[in-house]
Amino acid sequence: YAVFGGNTCSNESGAAGVNQLVQFSVGNPRDERLRYVLWESNRLTAGTAGVSSGALLQGEYGMVSRNNIYNFNAATGSSNDVACEMYQSSDTVAMDYAQSFNNSMYTGATGSSGELRCIRVQSANITNFTAKNNLGYAPAYASRVMISNNGASITEGSNSSDGQVAATDPYSSKTTFVPQGYALNSGDATVPVFDDNSQTQFIFGNTAPTPDKGAVQT
Repeated sequence: YAVFGGNTCSNESGAAGVNQLVQFSVGNPRDERLRYVLWESNRLTAGTAGVSSGALLQGEYGMVSRNNIYNFNAATGSSNDVACEMYQSSDTVAMDYAQSFNNSMYTGATGSSGELRCIRVQSANITNFTAKNNLGYAPAYASRVMISNNGASITEGSNSSDGQVAATDPYSSKTTFVPQGYALNSGDATVPVFDDNSQTQFIFGNTAPTPDKGAVQT
């Protein structure tokens, strides 16, 4: 069991050659057998050089990514950037029962050739992956997808659609002191989160009120 939370990770200086801001690795020569790892309430910021993966998560069973913020606004948009990647290497056992809940990914980068993949499920050998209430917005990137899946068995619900990631500000319609938008009060109420952007407290499985999509910065 391990919990990694409340951290700020960045390469804001724009240093090249940074492949991942954070990496949980269990491949050769390591034999760590990671299980039940919680990656929660962290903020990752990519500099101008971008990153191939903001967080590369690799583990055998029960890896959970929850309530994290990925800010790639300083990137040039000329590389293929991944906010969070569920990764399976050839020398490890298959990842099983990984989960991604209420994460937020954003970039205003205007590059003409890169693709932003908010969540990437790297291998078809990853099983029982669940992604719910995740939020993405990258209106100026050349290409962007909410979930890039290479054939894995996944369950999705209440995430931003690819079209919303490309063209819809999740909080675009605002009135005085009352933000509105498709991300508010539109999440899946069954996910195990404790609060949302409005600081509403939830008990697991509570259906009233409905939680938001995306993370809350605490």
